[in-house]
Amino acid sequence: MKETNEQDNLSGFFVKSVILHIAIFLLFSVQAVFFPSEPISLDGAIRVDMVALPDKLPDVPKPQAKAPEPEPKKESPKPKPAPKPEPKPDLKAIAKKKAINLQKQKKTREDALKRLRALQKIEEEQEQKEQEAAKQVFKGNQISKGSQLSGIQKLQYDDYLARLESHIKSFWSIPAWMANLDLRAEISVRISPEGYVISKKITKASGNKSYDDQVVATIERASPFPRPSEKFRDILANEGFRLGFPE
Repeated sequence: MKETNEQDNLSGFFVKSVILHIAIFLLFSVQAVFFPSEPISLDGAIRVDMVALPDKLPDVPKPQAKAPEPEPKKESPKPKPAPKPEPKPDLKAIAKKKAINLQKQKKTREDALKRLRALQKIEEEQEQKEQEAAKQVFKGNQISKGSQLSGIQKLQYDDYLARLESHIKSFWSIPAWMANLDLRAEISVRISPEGYVISKKITKASGNKSYDDQVVATIERASPFPRPSEKFRDILANEGFRLGFPE
């Protein structure tokens, strides 16, 4: 009785399975006939070729790990040097320097006084000579006004004549054959307040006319001369000065 029930259950299960498979088959058949699916496009497919792999891959050296770089040592800040104490002023050296400066100033004043006394002495001697000369009687030409200068004016006049002579001699030039003759000449020149020649005359001839002409030509080339000071203009315009060549 029990075996009959089991056979009936198995037969029923089998029948149900067959019916289920037939239903599924029919379902797919109907779908394929009445509801066909869109064809699958293979245009965008990617082709993959299979390449044989090597039997054994080469041993690739493993990258060695770099040793960590040592961190730079931090330099400890250098201690700032202590400020040097300012030197104390040397009072002795300062006092000595002042004393030296005072001595120099004193010496300078003494030298100035000596020069002043020397000029005063020259003026006194010149005045005495003029007084003695005034007592004498001169014949012929009068004494040149230039000789009446004294003291500082006399020194200034002599200084101007020296500059005048240097200016004129810078224009003096003669041939070598003439210089070897050892000739001498003297010329008298009067100049205007502006330094131009008023007159020129050979007072002592050399005996060689060419040489004397060179003396006169030198005076003409050197004009105009340095302008004389106002206090000497009358002397140079009226009395003039004399100059020797080649001295």
